[in-house]
Amino acid sequence: MMKIYLIRHALSTANSRALWTGQSDAGLSRRGIEAQRAMCARFDYPRCELYFSSPLIRCIQSLRLIYGRGADFELPELSECDLGELTGKPYTNLDDDPNYLLWTGSPDRLPPWGGESFAQFRLRAESGFAMLLDICRRMGAESAAAMMHGNVMRAALHRFADGDIEHGLWKIPNGGVYLLDFGESLERARSWSAMPDFLFR
Repeated sequence: MMKIYLIRHALSTANSRALWTGQSDAGLSRRGIEAQRAMCARFDYPRCELYFSSPLIRCIQSLRLIYGRGADFELPELSECDLGELTGKPYTNLDDDPNYLLWTGSPDRLPPWGGESFAQFRLRAESGFAMLLDICRRMGAESAAAMMHGNVMRAALHRFADGDIEHGLWKIPNGGVYLLDFGESLERARSWSAMPDFLFR
């Protein structure tokens, strides 16, 4: 038996400004830090045997904010999707950007210039989560927490929790947690749930 807790990092400076963050190393915003501290006052994040994180600073800072410690393992494979030239651009006002239009027209096949396609990204993220599971198995850990990015969590949840829920339909709030409960097989979780309740209402 193995319980894996996937946690999305707190609000970053780029999130606060509605910018495509990608693999830019944006730290947490003041609003994000305050909101995460308020969540920690209402919800006891689960303590685990092992702690994992993306190496990007917003995840490292979030892990320290919640648990007061660094990661046992930082896995580059758990980094957010590389958005290439779209990184740092606003979510809106890109309708006249040919690179953006090309990418959104076929995101699985075509990467944004200098970035990676969603298909490439999902394979990388799934591989990173499989590495996490293998490390836990080899070390005999029955519980682990992993600080992640929204799209990385969606990729892991689609592959290891419920493949019938499309990638973009998973609700991933900042500070939100998904528990994946694995039995003997690490191919797919035998059950999953979301917490805390007040973030998923």
